[in-house]
Amino acid sequence: MKAVYEFPNVFDEYWAGTAEESKIKDGWLATGDLGFFDNDGYLYLKGRKDDIINVGGEKVSPIEIELMIKRLDKIQDVGVIGVPDKTFGEIPVAFIVTEFNLKTNEILSHCIKTLERYKIPQNFIFTDSIPKNESGKIKRSVLKEIYSKQ
Repeated sequence: MKAVYEFPNVFDEYWAGTAEESKIKDGWLATGDLGFFDNDGYLYLKGRKDDIINVGGEKVSPIEIELMIKRLDKIQDVGVIGVPDKTFGEIPVAFIVTEFNLKTNEILSHCIKTLERYKIPQNFIFTDSIPKNESGKIKRSVLKEIYSKQ
């Protein structure tokens, strides 16, 4: 049975009675994306709900941390994830790609100057590349897997 829901910019029809149908709320498909509409009605996507890091009750976007770290000239790429922490629930950890002999204290010093204390990554992991999907988005689940194996 076909559902009455139509999302022409996403898909033509939705199959009624499936578990996926529960993702439709008030005529919207709940994808987990976070965004906002500007005054002209344009939608801007800012990230994903499941990527948000909960540091002691403070909600932190990994994208905000990544953008600040990328301001350093020697940084080629960066990916930030939240990892479990006994005290704060989660803490940010940054994976860093750089060609130069960049020291952790240089990145930490920059973060201290530009980020609120709870947003500062508690660990910096240097790597050759940041895993990304076909559209260039960071595969945070892969980074979490890498982190868990350390």
